Amino acid sequence: MATWGRCGGEPVLGVGPVAVDPAKQGEGIGSRLMTALVERATDAGQPALVLLGDPEFYSRFGFVPASRLGIAGEPEWGAFFQAVPLGDGGVVTPDEYRGPRGSYEYAEPFSRLG
Repeated sequence: MATWGRCGGEPVLGVGPVAVDPAKQGEGIGSRLMTALVERATDAGQPALVLLGDPEFYSRFGFVPASRLGIAGEPEWGAFFQAVPLGDGGVVTPDEYRGPRGSYEYAEPFSRLG
């Protein structure tokens, strides 16, 4: 699931946690979901996707600490707040990122989960 949040006053997609039924884990379902999400966001011209999640899992899709892109989260999120920088051809390096910078605010329904 992805929903609009805001970074520096501009819309940026926030991704909800990807979960796969334990009986189906290890079949590549989560990886296919993430790959499809990154591809669709790229095709739609999005500058990035942000999420809170396990860096070990999400780094394989190009996610890096969001702070490397100039996107700030809540201090307690630490290394779990990540972003994947996107460009015309898909994932780009943090140095190539041209999207918004600043504090990220999740959409209100996510924020209420606290």
